[in-house]
Amino acid sequence: MRGDTTNFIPVSTAFGDVVKFNKLPENPLFHGVFLFKPPEQNLLFAYITLFQAYEFVVLVDEQCQMAEFCSGYLWNVISGNSENHEFEWVASPSEILKWFDRDDFLAERMLNRAEPLMFWLNGDRVNLWFNRAISAASKRFFQRIDEGATIAEANLEAKEVAQKVLLKYGLSFEEFQFSPM
Repeated sequence: MRGDTTNFIPVSTAFGDVVKFNKLPENPLFHGVFLFKPPEQNLLFAYITLFQAYEFVVLVDEQCQMAEFCSGYLWNVISGNSENHEFEWVASPSEILKWFDRDDFLAERMLNRAEPLMFWLNGDRVNLWFNRAISAASKRFFQRIDEGATIAEANLEAKEVAQKVLLKYGLSFEEFQFSPM
């Protein structure tokens, strides 16, 4: 790409809701990337959110020839896992196009959207790290079970994964074990 001519790609902060989720867990914290190609238009938009608080809308292509579609990806910051949650793109293309011409900034919107981030940063951080460790251990446990390991073998590896996560933060589990119900 060095030396190539690149086109200007409009980027804006979001001045309203871009996507709406049908249901999210309590105090979710995620990064997300969403793509939207509206019907009967050649526009391709991206919506990017970091920690749910920092939102950007990008006009990726003004001559997109693909069919209409809407797709998204979420990465849960707490668990470290990608997640699928039903969502709907709610911002109209004409509304988004107006955002690119604005030169103001909605600090109040960012502060309101930062509530889940502040919950985890101001709250009990040990709980945050334990949630992450349990999520990583659970993933490893079921992966090993699916591979044919015994429950004892899967628990041993799950505990190692959890300990590895917690050691980063100076924490550890004394005992750790998943039990089948």
